[in-house]
Amino acid sequence: MRIIGLDHGERRIGVAIGDTETGMAFARPAIRRRSLERDLAQVRDLCTTEGGGLVVIGLPLNMDGSEGTQALAARAFGEELARIGLGVEYTDERLSSWQ
Repeated sequence: MRIIGLDHGERRIGVAIGDTETGMAFARPAIRRRSLERDLAQVRDLCTTEGGGLVVIGLPLNMDGSEGTQALAARAFGEELARIGLGVEYTDERLSSWQ
């Protein structure tokens, strides 16, 4: 199965495509934010083009595990993706840059 990984930001949405069979992931060009409707359509089209069965959104949690402004925005975007019929999961991305 292919998984679409998203790094939700205010100006851009980072994109990577992962494959559960090969265990490999590859970066794709970021989505430049324009409007919610357009952003949702671009992610939906990406899922169709890449055969993505699941969208995983990184949650930038605070070190104590609480959700700050950016995590809440990422979760709200994920809820909109789910509303248009995409499967959505979230992953804790604390310290992911460090790793």
